[in-house]
Amino acid sequence: MNSFRIAIASTLFLAITLTNCKRTNVTPNPGSSAPTRDNNLAMGNPSNAGTTDPNNFLMDKVLYYVGYNASRATPNWVSWHLSKAWK
Repeated sequence: MNSFRIAIASTLFLAITLTNCKRTNVTPNPGSSAPTRDNNLAMGNPSNAGTTDPNNFLMDKVLYYVGYNASRATPNWVSWHLSKAWK
C-alpha cells in the first residue's frame, strides 16, 4: 500500500511539473556568446523517442527533454545541458 501511495504521489508531481512548464527562450548573461537555448539533446536521444509511441514519447521542454513512458507514468530518461549561461 505504501508503494502505491508513492507511485500516485510521483505521478501527480510529474503531471503537475510537466503541465506547468512553459516554452520560453533562455537569455544568457549580457556579453556572453552562448546561444539563447542550450542543446539539451547534445549527447543524443538514447531510446530514439518520438511522438508516436506513448511508452517512448519525446517531450521537448525549455530546460530539458524527457523520454516518457505513459504505461508506467514515469520518464524513461531525462536529458539537460548545464552551462555557464545559467549562472
